[in-house]
Amino acid sequence: MSWFYKVGIIAGILVAISGLVLTVITLFAKSVPPSAMMTGGILFFAGLLIYFINNYFYKIFKDFPKPKGFNASFRDSADKMSNAADFLKEQNRVNKLSMTGKPAKVKIISVKETGQMVNFDTVLEFNLEVLQERRYDNYNINGYKQVVSKIVAPRIVSGNEYPARIDPADKNNIYISWI
Repeated sequence: MSWFYKVGIIAGILVAISGLVLTVITLFAKSVPPSAMMTGGILFFAGLLIYFINNYFYKIFKDFPKPKGFNASFRDSADKMSNAADFLKEQNRVNKLSMTGKPAKVKIISVKETGQMVNFDTVLEFNLEVLQERRYDNYNINGYKQVVSKIVAPRIVSGNEYPARIDPADKNNIYISWI
């Protein structure tokens, strides 16, 4: 039962009891004006009306879906804002790498779908070989994840080479360009 229903039941009962008490008092008291008995009767019937109307609407609306509540809606909003913040961080990282990153080539060793989506684009996980100018400087990156457009994703095949940008300070911070 909701608090609103409980308050309505209690209010109806209290108003009806107060009307009944006022009516009984006016029956036995000699110096009470006659309008007090009528007021007591009105209060009694008003209390019954409040009680039965409240009960009637409770029965109608008890099976309606409950709203999420204040905290749940804030939690949902916070999750969405967090996802948006993560997306913006990733975009900032990509923009920084596209401007300051060292150009390189990467060879796709393996690719698999993660099942995650960002803005209706899929997130793929790669095992890569980063190809340097000198062959002995090549290195592998395992478990690298990147958002890939649905249009481009089917064309990514193991063994293909793609241009990339590498952060000079962190060789595992990389961005693959699919163009």
